[in-house]
Amino acid sequence: MASFTAEQEWYYLNDDAENLGPFTVSELAGFYKSSVVKDTTFVWHEDIKDGAWASANEVDGLIAHFKSLDTKGGETKEETKESSGIKTPIKPGSHGRRASVAQVKMGNDKEAAKKISTERRASMFGKNVKAPPAMAEDNLTKLKLLSQKKYIDQCQWFLNAYWDAKEINFKSNPEECERVWKFYQSIITLDKKLGADGNELDEFEAHIFLEKNVSAITVKKMRKVLADIDVDFNQKVSMTEFLIYYYKIDYNYLVNAVTNDAESERLINLAKQKLAAAQEALQDAQNAAKEASAAAAAAAAAAISAKAEAKKAAEAEVEAKFRADDAKKAADALAKAQKAAEDALAELEAQQKAFDDRCAMLKATSEDDSLGQVKRNKAKHELSQMKAKDPLPLDRAKINQGATVRKLKKAKKKADKTAAEAAAAAAAASEARAAAEEAAALAEKTARESEEAAAAAEAAVLAADKAVEEASGALETVKEQCKGNSVQGTMWWMDREWEEAKKYMSSAQIARLEKRRAAKK
Repeated sequence: MASFTAEQEWYYLNDDAENLGPFTVSELAGFYKSSVVKDTTFVWHEDIKDGAWASANEVDGLIAHFKSLDTKGGETKEETKESSGIKTPIKPGSHGRRASVAQVKMGNDKEAAKKISTERRASMFGKNVKAPPAMAEDNLTKLKLLSQKKYIDQCQWFLNAYWDAKEINFKSNPEECERVWKFYQSIITLDKKLGADGNELDEFEAHIFLEKNVSAITVKKMRKVLADIDVDFNQKVSMTEFLIYYYKIDYNYLVNAVTNDAESERLINLAKQKLAAAQEALQDAQNAAKEASAAAAAAAAAAISAKAEAKKAAEAEVEAKFRADDAKKAADALAKAQKAAEDALAELEAQQKAFDDRCAMLKATSEDDSLGQVKRNKAKHELSQMKAKDPLPLDRAKINQGATVRKLKKAKKKADKTAAEAAAAAAAASEARAAAEEAAALAEKTARESEEAAAAAEAAVLAADKAVEEASGALETVKEQCKGNSVQGTMWWMDREWEEAKKYMSSAQIARLEKRRAAKK
């Protein structure tokens, strides 16, 4: 296996066949991890075999070295600084699907690679540094470069190449244009890692793709078919290789059929950017408007519910206060009754004491020898009369009144407890009412804010409408400017993307925009 050192300066060709570098081998490994550099990407360094550009998988041990660095966590400071320093939000692409984390990382690393390349080449200006050789012009090399382009670029190249050709003739067979479109939608769905930013499928993904788009196929037959499809023998299937297999065409014609018209390409790319921006703005605005509308409706419903709860709480507070007042009145009435019963019992006990005291005094008088016989006899006689009286009524009255006092005391204790609980319930009801009113006020505020947000979202939809109108106008202008050039397949594709974008528009928007498009034709 070849050895790779930190001193080696590597270059690679990106999807647009731009020569980028120099990079260290560990930086190149970082780009390989994010799929900026792929197995089929052409790479070069000064000591490479034969001194010519070669696919990464054709350089002995290079891919294995990339993977070993990934396993060890090998990453240079430059890579960390540049490739992770660009923050890119995850947004839906022109294909309508959300970009994955891998796609965002890939986009970041592409930007970082160009930036590093520009800075390092500027610092090398005037120095005696060996530059990479020109790329070979043989057709297989061109096919490899074509297969490195994104799926969408491969499809458009294919449509352009056979737009007016004897084979296929997409111009006269719109159903075949639609077939290529469906192949594209299928392949970006199956490419789980990179989606629309990918360029080829591995063996497992390719098997599923063939079954979905050609026919059910056994593993044995699939491997034979894949061997037939894989023109550049890298054990992966690009969109170009599949289309070559499906339409049974000669790739030697395909790779040379599309001429590079720089002005047309510039205009087309500009129109594509405007259309993609319009689709994204419209989709984002409509999603935001939908969410804002739902939030406003939910907030309004919550406000109504909160008001109803506040009303219930206020009614519960009034009822709790009434119960507390009634309980207090009942406790007060029992307190009065208890006091009266205790006073009555005290009176009976006072009478008993007076009787007992009188009897004691008379007995003492009757037994006092210092007094005269007459006075003592009189005291005995009165004592005898008092003791002769029936004590039962007074005793019964005392017993009954005592029982009454005890019952009233027990009832008052219970009434006091009920009154205290009712007062606590009334206080809690007051707090609940205050909290419910506060919640209702907050809900009303939220509802107002949600209505404002919904209005702002509707305004954003109007702004997105304007962006779509501008994109529509740009598209028609480009189609007019590029008539007669070999980009009619791209024009058809842009029209098809326009049809896809209409799925996210209202009927009024579509009617208005179609009227504008018709006026330009």
